[in-house]
Amino acid sequence: MSPKHPNSLPKLEMFLPSKQTVDFEKALHATMQIPCSTQPEAINELDVSNRKIVKWDEPIKHYPQNIFTFTIGHQVFVGRKLISRLKLSNKLKELNCSLITASMILGISKGFETSCEAIVVFYTPLTPGEKLWLFTQLKSDSLNNIHHPFVHLDNTGKERCSPPSGWTFSDLRAKKFRKR
Repeated sequence: MSPKHPNSLPKLEMFLPSKQTVDFEKALHATMQIPCSTQPEAINELDVSNRKIVKWDEPIKHYPQNIFTFTIGHQVFVGRKLISRLKLSNKLKELNCSLITASMILGISKGFETSCEAIVVFYTPLTPGEKLWLFTQLKSDSLNNIHHPFVHLDNTGKERCSPPSGWTFSDLRAKKFRKR
């Protein structure tokens, strides 16, 4: 199969991750998974406040759009999307889909710092049981909002956006959406 001429590609291309990136994301996914035997455990704010603040460095050229926040009660929580189960089962070409899971939650947000090289997230970590409990709270109220504070970048570090003319839908694309 010959490659398409660049001018024949749609304005928004899929930027496929390198093997090194996929390997890193797979390892991160394995590290952050919550064991099946874990039971939900309510968050004790006093216990959490005594934990050491942790930082997560997300290189700008990696995936800053994977960082998300949400608020429950008076607390702002932060998470980082992991490689999609669909990608792991070869049903998706890109690394991520829109699904959020409990294992993606990092903890209580303590703020962000940004530079030309990275976004640094500061947070107080939660236990796996606390993450499960919190995720149940997040799902229980349809008014809860998940916010992605950083723009979606391509592999060159430029913001991805829709074509100015919008998207066109063919019968084939419509059928694919119906199958999901």
